[in-house]
Amino acid sequence: MKPERYLLASFLLLAASACSPAENVEGLSDAPGDSAFSAISLPDGFSIHLYAEVPNARSMVRTPDGTLFVGTRNGGTVYAVRDDDGDHRADAVHVIDEGLQLPNGVAFRDGSLFVAEVSRILRYDDIEARL
Repeated sequence: MKPERYLLASFLLLAASACSPAENVEGLSDAPGDSAFSAISLPDGFSIHLYAEVPNARSMVRTPDGTLFVGTRNGGTVYAVRDDDGDHRADAVHVIDEGLQLPNGVAFRDGSLFVAEVSRILRYDDIEARL
């Protein structure tokens, strides 16, 4: 699968989980007939599978090294998702921070993760070395 298609499929799945309550995401199988997946219509040549389970996913940023940082709206948590073996499925989901107030904006620049809360912006320097 081409990287563009992989990113689109990952985005669509995470976006779908962001729109659903967490209890609807838990227990999803990767089976093609799973109702959560069958409700998504994709163009020919595209496919979709479960990449990672990240409760309350809201916004995402992918780094050049492949880490996917995910901010949440209701969960108060920021996650880092890694696919270290290149099989297009997350090998680890790390909690970067929790107990935050609506950390739904995430950005990455020069090795630092920036997280926007309601009243402040947090910076996590050299974050990928500290997962």
